[in-house]
Parts: sequence; structure tokens; C-alpha cells
Amino acid sequence: EDDEDGVAIDTAASAGQQSVPAFLCPGCGKVGPESTSSCGCAGSPTPIPVTVVRPPKDDPVLHRCAACASRSSGEVVTRFQTGTDAPVAVVATDLYQEIPPAGSNAAMLVGEGRKLLTFSDSRQDAAFFAPYLERTYRRAVQRRLISAAIDKLAEDEAPRVPDVLDAVRTLKAAGVAVSVIVMSGVGGAAFADAHVRDSVALLNAMPLGWGDLIYISEFREQPGSDYVRMAAQNDVRALAPDELHAQTRMLRNEYRAPDPNQPPQFSAYNIDEFIY
Repeated sequence: EDDEDGVAIDTAASAGQQSVPAFLCPGCGKVGPESTSSCGCAGSPTPIPVTVVRPPKDDPVLHRCAACASRSSGEVVTRFQTGTDAPVAVVATDLYQEIPPAGSNAAMLVGEGRKLLTFSDSRQDAAFFAPYLERTYRRAVQRRLISAAIDKLAEDEAPRVPDVLDAVRTLKAAGVAVSVIVMSGVGGAAFADAHVRDSVALLNAMPLGWGDLIYISEFREQPGSDYVRMAAQNDVRALAPDELHAQTRMLRNEYRAPDPNQPPQFSAYNIDEFIY
């Protein structure tokens, strides 16, 4: 049988398990045999196809997966649990931010002299948690600084090329890895040459290196958007697919890293799910 679900169900049945196709309501969690749910959830969410599997009567443990037919000596269905470090790190971060500074003389100290002590029953867990909290907290602070810098740039008007360049230089001077997104196809055929020239010039001026990322995102027009309306008013033709791919290659090929031995990495950024 070509149907993978049918194969999985037949395999489960051969192992003594009872398998029945069903549908799960993502709103209330009700499981029923029909795709048209009778639970009465607001908005009528689309039911999710599932398989209800019951182990054989002589063994209450489910040993075989109904989806892939893999077998285990123990239970294949387990509870979804978070790790022990992430929840504690979130609580510790919030508590740390609520601790008042140590005093006026501690303004130059790390965290203004704040101190936080955590306990663990395991010496190994305690040794692991300290660097984990430090790493996740540093990352959260970096993201907050980046968000604040972007908000500040957009307070009065949209950021210009010098503003973006200064922001990247500031981040690199602080030791933060940078990811830059360049969009190919913006401006259509009328501004294609200028777009490539100016974008490459901006990238080449950035102090990017190993550990940084340059994403190239191919522009997709969204029908009815302001961009489409303005492009039609100014007779700006969108690039054809082959022209768009060619411009993407040109942006990448004309880039010159400050240190050729440690260049940043390039990657595609799919924007099909985004609206501009």
C-alpha cells in the first residue's frame, strides 16, 4: 500500500496495537472520528488528523510508533517537558532585574553591584547553570541593545545608509556578530544597476568577517501593497525571475570582504511568507 499512514497503521496492528484514525480539535483538544468537529469551538478551527493507538491488553506499554513503525523496549510516548535550566534562567533573569543597585559607589561595577545566588541539589547541574545563565542573559542584552538602536534610528525618519553603517560598526566594535539582510529586486528594472552598485558599496564598507552573516532576500511583490501601487504610478517594472536570480548572484559575486581569509557567510533568506 502506497499510503504511508495506512502502512503505519497496519504495522501497528500487526504488533497487537489497536490503531484508529481520528481528528483532534486544536482549540479544546477533543478527539473524534469525524473531520467536522462537534465540539463547538469558536471560529471552528481546522481539525488535525491523528491516530489513536491503544496497546495490547497483555502489555500496557506502547512499544511501536504508529507513524514510523520504529520499536522501543520502553514507552515510545513520553510527556513533553522543558529542561531544568531554561525555566530557572528565565526566573533568575527577572529576579536579577528587580534587585536594586548595591549603592551609589557600585555604579561602575558589573550589574551595579547586584548579586544573585542560586542553589541546586546537583553539583554538576550547578556548574552547568552558571555559564548557561551568563550566555543566555548576554544574548538577551545584545538583542535588547540592537532593538533599542533600531528604534532610535526610526524615531524621526527612516534610517539612511550612514546610519546603518554606523550601527553595524558599533555592534562590531562591541564584539557582537552581525547578520545583514540585503533584498534583491527592489526598485525593479528601472533601478536595478543603481541598487546593485549602492548595495555592494554599503556591504563592502561594513567591517564584516567570520561569524557574521549576509542574507540575500529576493523581493516578492504583494498584490495591493503600497509598493505595487507606487511602482505602477512610476512605471517601474518588476524583475523577471531570471533577472531576479541574476541580480542575487551579482550582489554576492561583487562583494569583497575586508579580510579575504575570514569572510562572512552568505545565505538565502526566503521571504515568500512575508508581506512588504
